[in-house]
Amino acid sequence: MRTVVSIGVALGVLVSGTAYARAADANAAPETSETCRLPGASNVLAFECAGFDVSVGTVFMKRHSTGGVIIVPPTGTPGTILTGDDLDFDREFGPDIYARWRINQGWSVEGRYFGSSSEATHNIPSITTFRIAGIGVTILGSGPIDSTFSSRLQSAEVNVAKEVIPGVSLLAGFRHVGLDENLRIDIATAATYTNWNVQNDLYGGQLGLKLGFMAPSLPLEFSAAFKGGVYHNAASNDFTSTIVGSTSSTATTTAYSGEIDLGATYHFNNHLSIRGGYSSLWLRNVALGDTQAEATVQGGGGTSSPVAFGNVRYDAFSLRASYAF
Repeated sequence: MRTVVSIGVALGVLVSGTAYARAADANAAPETSETCRLPGASNVLAFECAGFDVSVGTVFMKRHSTGGVIIVPPTGTPGTILTGDDLDFDREFGPDIYARWRINQGWSVEGRYFGSSSEATHNIPSITTFRIAGIGVTILGSGPIDSTFSSRLQSAEVNVAKEVIPGVSLLAGFRHVGLDENLRIDIATAATYTNWNVQNDLYGGQLGLKLGFMAPSLPLEFSAAFKGGVYHNAASNDFTSTIVGSTSSTATTTAYSGEIDLGATYHFNNHLSIRGGYSSLWLRNVALGDTQAEATVQGGGGTSSPVAFGNVRYDAFSLRASYAF
């Protein structure tokens, strides 16, 4: 598994470009001949003051099944024994790092890194016949099938944002998404297995819209961000097994993402704040462990396990502490 390089750059998806509904801060300084808006202050007719935001926190992330992908079918008859829906991933913590440079006149440069690894397991305690990796299998006297499915998602992005009016911002930027998955299925014993290891490197651009407003009588900021991206995806699949031949494959395709990010930020003052949020990220045309298992077949030349693309969704709860200066 790889680590996304731009771990130190962070995107303030929700805090930048928000409208404030409290009274104007008395200490707001002039900026280019107009009054600017300090973080945590509510000068709704002014853009944000120049400065920097830095925040560190965590995401609590879960991978959701693509649905209906057949990993282990029965022998000789239609149906399913094990599908992607049977592998329910744990929700796991991961880092969430954000930084933003507020320039002036509503312009800002912002970046974010987040990521998480999770795992799903499944056990069929006793089975005799089934199909896997394109061949029929019989366990003499019956035996178990133990499946372990791991997934690691990392995202790093840098965007330029512009408040078109206070509280409404447009953004455009670059994003890298790394998605690695490994699906191992032990048949009767750990020495008899099939294993798919897939990697995705997504590089591309995205556009977005950010909205926000301040609570009328509290230093509480509500915000929402919507983003969509188009990427070049270089994907690979390494298939290993002790029951059939091993093989590797690579492929490229155009991938897509859609993201919704909702949050609430409490401002202790113009410098310190804490933010809780919920986000959902959709990825289309990425190689997944379960889609590889479904696509693996046996032919005259041996095992064929081409890169097979599918769709996946991640959702996350997040918590970040921020300092603005």
